[in-house]
Amino acid sequence: MVVLTILSQPRTIGCLGISSPTIGKSIAVCQIICFVSNDFSFHPPMKPSLASLSRFDFLGVFLLRTGVGALIAYNGFPLLIGGAETYEEIGSAVGLVGIHSLHLLFGLASAVIQSVGGAFLVLGILTRGIALLLSIIVGFAVANLIQKTSGVDLTLLVYIQLNLALLALVFIGPGRFSLDRKGI
Repeated sequence: MVVLTILSQPRTIGCLGISSPTIGKSIAVCQIICFVSNDFSFHPPMKPSLASLSRFDFLGVFLLRTGVGALIAYNGFPLLIGGAETYEEIGSAVGLVGIHSLHLLFGLASAVIQSVGGAFLVLGILTRGIALLLSIIVGFAVANLIQKTSGVDLTLLVYIQLNLALLALVFIGPGRFSLDRKGI
């Protein structure tokens, strides 16, 4: 122990006894900063209070997957029952990549993938593949909104956030609470 006089009050500095030449200087600085005490005792640093929640990370994946799936399904079911005019409007987004026909077919496929894919995400079936398909569909919606709007509006931001959540699910997978644990 080394006793220092700081502002005319005796204080002690605890020593760890680490003798590594590469980290010796930083350890000494940490000792001076961390182990100065009035009561000659060592108090270990406190863990952050939210750090203990990391053991429930599977619950976070479950909430992300079911929440995104429910939002997509909620958006997809009205499109599915909307009819041919709705399919044409939705399918016209593929015109951005140079496809100027079969809008009805692309719109129907988008509505079916959103409806069924959202339900599959909620259940955790084929999570990665469905999330990738839905991310492509939402990407077309984002591109279509960027083309049709002059600035950034709330709908565009919501679609971008939804697309980021879907891409996260592609990499994370279904999680522990799913019907398909393989994460296809």
